[in-house]
Amino acid sequence: MYGTTMFLVATVTGQSRVPELWSTVGAFPGTRSLAGGMATSGAVTEWLRGLFGSPDHAVLLAEAAESGVGVRGLTMLPYFAGERTPIADPEARGVIAGLTAEHTRGDLYRAAQEARRTAYGTTER
Repeated sequence: MYGTTMFLVATVTGQSRVPELWSTVGAFPGTRSLAGGMATSGAVTEWLRGLFGSPDHAVLLAEAAESGVGVRGLTMLPYFAGERTPIADPEARGVIAGLTAEHTRGDLYRAAQEARRTAYGTTER
């Protein structure tokens, strides 16, 4: 689920304990749900959009696509309002590292999108 915050939910069979994730009874017999949530996700991309003068999301997504994977060394840690999982730290703070005057708004928007993925250890682009 993606919105102001984001949740990832995995359905597993049997008992599974992962201290960094939330666990609940699954929707089907014999299953459990493991979940993790980020405190900011859509909130970061919307914040950036506002800083950029509120262009259409489609325009920003196109610019982000042009930036390419890794956005030329720009890295964002999306902890702009603390973090839930996997680090469970309400005092965590966001970071934009590697920023230069050469980076574009598309680069920043792409870095925010990549931050969501890397916070959960996924590399899908």
